[in-house]
Amino acid sequence: MKGSTEMAANNILSIVASVVLVAVGVIIVRYRVAITKGNADAQRAINHKLAEEMVRRGTPFRAGFVGVIFVLGGVGMLLMGLLRHNW
Repeated sequence: MKGSTEMAANNILSIVASVVLVAVGVIIVRYRVAITKGNADAQRAINHKLAEEMVRRGTPFRAGFVGVIFVLGGVGMLLMGLLRHNW
């Protein structure tokens, strides 16, 4: 009996975490330009020399790519939570 309770708890945890990952991923993709600009401003405020290199490398495409990775990870975790069996 303990195994099934543990199983249900693990599934619920996976499902909740997956919803959070998907939501964060969608927010990152939606606001990728603002996130990139905010990150660049924060880097400039801290260290101007290193900031220029980071600003050059930090593009909205990269932020969007990270958001897509979050969404895919959330979908995978959701499927694991829904389809996990007690083997």
